[in-house]
Amino acid sequence: MLAQIKHNVARTAQRAALGGLSGVCFLAGVGFLTAALFLYLLTQTDPITACLIIGGGFSGLGLVFVGLSRPGKSHTVAATNTAQTAPPASAMTPVMLAFLDGLQQGMAARQATKPSR
Repeated sequence: MLAQIKHNVARTAQRAALGGLSGVCFLAGVGFLTAALFLYLLTQTDPITACLIIGGGFSGLGLVFVGLSRPGKSHTVAATNTAQTAPPASAMTPVMLAFLDGLQQGMAARQATKPSR
């Protein structure tokens, strides 16, 4: 039991280290690509226009990420409100249930075939 916990902690630390290293490499790549784009834009336009294009691109990308990171509306039902009837089922309900059933069966099959360490 303790060996399994140590193994899980080591794997998690390794994944975190590799994730951090990949993030640093990605940021370095984005920096070099930005510099290359800036130098290319300098050959096509003046420096102010090149800065405006790159700044506008990064600002737009940042706004897209902010929009994606905002939480959606929560559709939770209060625990005290149990007298309401269930909402009408949509046409996609059987499809969703079949998908979730297949997902559960796949996870169960993976657990059954997983070699123990």
